[in-house]
Amino acid sequence: MGRVIVHIGTHKTGTTSIQRALSRNRDFLHENKVLYPDYKLIGLRSHYAHLGMANALTGAHEKFSVQDAERFFRFARDMASDFDHTIISAEPLYRQISGKVPPQKIQTPERYWRARDEYIARFRSLIGPAEIAIVIRRQDQFAESMYQEQIKVTRHSLDFADFLENFWFHFDYTAQVRAWKKHFSTIHIIPFDRIKGDDITGSFLNHIGIDLPIAPSSEAKNVSMPHDGVILKRHLNKSDLPDSLLARAADILVSPAFRAQLPAIRRSFFASEDARRNFLSSYDATNAELATMAGLAPDDLFESKVAKSLHYGDQLPPAEMDRLLALLGSCDPKLKLGGIGGSDLASPPEADGELPAFDATGLSKAADFLLKLGSCRLDYTACGDTLVVSFDNAGAPHREAPDRRPWGHKFLVSQGYSVLGVIAGSSDWYRGKDLHAALIALRDTGFFKSFQTVVFTGSSMGGYGATAFAELAPGCRIISFNPQSTLRRDLVPWDRQHANGMKQSWSGLFSDGAEGAKSAAVAYIFYDPFNKMDRRHAQRYQGENIRLMKAPLLGHGLPSAYHDMGLLKDVMLRGISGTLEDAWHAKAMRKRRTQPKYYKTMIEPLIQSQRFTIGQSVMQQAFAKFNDPYFKMREAVFAAAAGRVTEAMSLLDTGKTKKKPASKPRLRAKLAPSALPQTWQRRAQSWLEKLRKRFA
Repeated sequence: MGRVIVHIGTHKTGTTSIQRALSRNRDFLHENKVLYPDYKLIGLRSHYAHLGMANALTGAHEKFSVQDAERFFRFARDMASDFDHTIISAEPLYRQISGKVPPQKIQTPERYWRARDEYIARFRSLIGPAEIAIVIRRQDQFAESMYQEQIKVTRHSLDFADFLENFWFHFDYTAQVRAWKKHFSTIHIIPFDRIKGDDITGSFLNHIGIDLPIAPSSEAKNVSMPHDGVILKRHLNKSDLPDSLLARAADILVSPAFRAQLPAIRRSFFASEDARRNFLSSYDATNAELATMAGLAPDDLFESKVAKSLHYGDQLPPAEMDRLLALLGSCDPKLKLGGIGGSDLASPPEADGELPAFDATGLSKAADFLLKLGSCRLDYTACGDTLVVSFDNAGAPHREAPDRRPWGHKFLVSQGYSVLGVIAGSSDWYRGKDLHAALIALRDTGFFKSFQTVVFTGSSMGGYGATAFAELAPGCRIISFNPQSTLRRDLVPWDRQHANGMKQSWSGLFSDGAEGAKSAAVAYIFYDPFNKMDRRHAQRYQGENIRLMKAPLLGHGLPSAYHDMGLLKDVMLRGISGTLEDAWHAKAMRKRRTQPKYYKTMIEPLIQSQRFTIGQSVMQQAFAKFNDPYFKMREAVFAAAAGRVTEAMSLLDTGKTKKKPASKPRLRAKLAPSALPQTWQRRAQSWLEKLRKRFA
């Protein structure tokens, strides 16, 4: 059987040019033992690419059925034996999932990747063994190009930040490659910068091992719309214009005549250069892994060139919208734009800067006070010349008493510190304008300046608060445990963990802890480097004043872990006084080996790295140390994953679990040799996950 190469895109990497050139040269390719199959093979109308079949496989295509897709891919597989090379090209393969729900509507990454795996597995069952070719471009460029395409060809009307949130799965190339690698052994990772140009098709074929002279296609390419035109089209998408007139407007907006009337300075949809860099840097670690997969140095994966002069943002002033509308209308009076004005299309001014009035007269460091705001409470206890501003975490409003005192209140007051507690009424991530107004009023009356030292502290959501509001007291100190630096979609499009927090307005004041922390004299940022999300947030904190304090394998709830080790009080006292040293902290971290949580948190990294024998040994040590059946069960799981099934069953017998006895026979059945398929090693990680959940 000849080679089968499946070109999966990505979108906006010259796929249309490649597909049209291959389609136009079908006969030439056929003569040279290269098959680029046509829909005519199954009795359907010819098309230059295979997009329809990739989409039809989900059951959601308007013209083609699932059966059409199955017949086409099977037919291509069967014909491949008569050719040296068979090429399938369909960029929807890059992101499609099983089922009729669009990928961008899936609520969680877990559900997306599960449906993604089902789709790829089904495709693999139809096409058989194949090589996958993926062309990639730098994520910031890809995001902007994808956004303009969505606006240009659909009635998509969300802003750029919403687009980044909804279409997040497009930008994690490494995760997509991993998903394909589970089912196909050979992946060709091709940087777009290495094939772009007039001979993009020939360059692409060379990269997949086919040396044939293919003349560039003379047919019209998929021309991109200029950014200002995209903004105008996005707002027209919200109007009552029928689809036919919107399509006509799109044709005008990509025309040379329209482009000639636009400002000479290019635009970026990102809110600022910092926002663009933050978005790109969020993929640094995964891109480095991708470069290794591609056999390239990280710097060779993408070009580093960025336009020096850019306008930023995805909004236009009403006057400019009026000018562009007039220009659009003059090109085609049938568009009937007379009733639409720029003020109707331009977004209203941002209102987050308008804060409610708040009178802080009479509030001072000398006397206790309690302020009940709509979103939270401010609870102040006067004590000494050092003020500790304490923020609740997201769980406190749901787990603790409504009349609770600030986090750490009893200990802090006992040490002679004044305490201002920001006590959350809900997990709203401190985005309430009433809170912002109250804290600014306290600042303006000199409340924070009246203390010799001001320290902001909190964990998770509270860790965000401790860093974001630090600008209220420049020169302060910060003690922040596993802070989620922000939930702004333009800054952390990869963090979708906090549903309620993501619903809040993240424009306006105090929206980025990484920015707020720059006001501090020193910021101690505690995090577990093995926790992916916490690590990515921690790495956003940059500057000479930032002290990244690693707490390996202690998970997300660091304050409780430090408390269990007997270290929390020492950490707080040293942090408040500004004497917390890296060497002391590193030595103190040795105590984590006395905690069950340390060993429990170690399980997931061991699973991900497939170190099953080491995992079994670690769980054995943990069981000997803590005599907890939890670890004996995990020891059995690791033994099974390492292939020692009989030993695993013996461990299950010796482990005295408090779980229902009825669950053990089912576990034994799963581990019995007769129940193991020949490819059991590939399923080891799946067993681990199921067993881990059962005994969690």
